[in-house]
Amino acid sequence: MQPTTTITTRVALPGVENEQLAAQQLTGNHFVVASVPFVDTALALGDIVECVLVGGQFHVDRVVVRGGASTIRILPETEEPHQIAETLLAFGCRVELGPGGMLAASIGADCPREGIMDWLDGLESDGAIQQAPGYMA
Repeated sequence: MQPTTTITTRVALPGVENEQLAAQQLTGNHFVVASVPFVDTALALGDIVECVLVGGQFHVDRVVVRGGASTIRILPETEEPHQIAETLLAFGCRVELGPGGMLAASIGADCPREGIMDWLDGLESDGAIQQAPGYMA
């Protein structure tokens, strides 16, 4: 497996200036996003991005090719994060755990997105989770 590096993407949220993501370098300034974004709603796992070097750090300049994945961020209220993650993993999603039990899930093009979203919508209407979409393919 190719080694990963860190790329930085700017986000427009109060109190948050940027997000660092794992990426695999393809060429000098082209990278494949290798982690699920928690904050950035313009990128998704598998996107190919072009970066510029600023102060020794690669910063995302633009998306070159979309990877086909969608991102959903989930904050469990009454459900255990690991139970939600296990179900998403069973559907073929990639899931990352963040601060406070927050989950970021990448729903790949080969995953049953509509069924996953229906299931999450049901959990949200039951008060078990809060959800926020990231980039949706």
